[in-house]
Amino acid sequence: TPGSALPDGAQWDSKWLVTNGAILPVVLHHSKTSFTNTAFRATIKKDPTGARGILALRQRGNGGKEGFRAVQVPNVLGNPVEMAIQTSVNGTQSLQALSKSTVDVGDGQARTLEFCAVGSHLFLRINGKTVARANDEKPQAGEIILSQFKGRIRDIEIINLDGLSEVEAFKLLGMDEKGNDLPVLAAKQE
Repeated sequence: TPGSALPDGAQWDSKWLVTNGAILPVVLHHSKTSFTNTAFRATIKKDPTGARGILALRQRGNGGKEGFRAVQVPNVLGNPVEMAIQTSVNGTQSLQALSKSTVDVGDGQARTLEFCAVGSHLFLRINGKTVARANDEKPQAGEIILSQFKGRIRDIEIINLDGLSEVEAFKLLGMDEKGNDLPVLAAKQE
């Protein structure tokens, strides 16, 4: 919230939290610390001096340590955007690309980013439209972490979907029972 104490390298600017990328990592705390089924939603914008940021769902463990695993958007402000799974086995880190898509958002424009995990289904949505889909064959509980973020962010939401059926979770996210965007379906039916 504006007026709150912030870590070094972060400041409030007209309701935007602006960071310089040096804050590693930002663990997005929730009363429940570990989620299997969840969604992260925020409005983000590139900073004129550059932009980057890694968003992880279902993160378990520490990056370089054995047992580390996370479902990620390696560059939330990039174009194209992509989803990947990062793991660490025998001290070796690997990043497996899952899905990639170009987004129709101009440089310097704000975008609403949603990264959703429901069962084995992963969705990446920009401005309410699903731009990438993938499967996570080993869904597991883990933290939500935003790291190395350099840019502007506001309106952060963490949506706990654990305990809901897939159909209920999809509905809460504005999707039909198969995970299709409802506004897109309505426009196609007209």
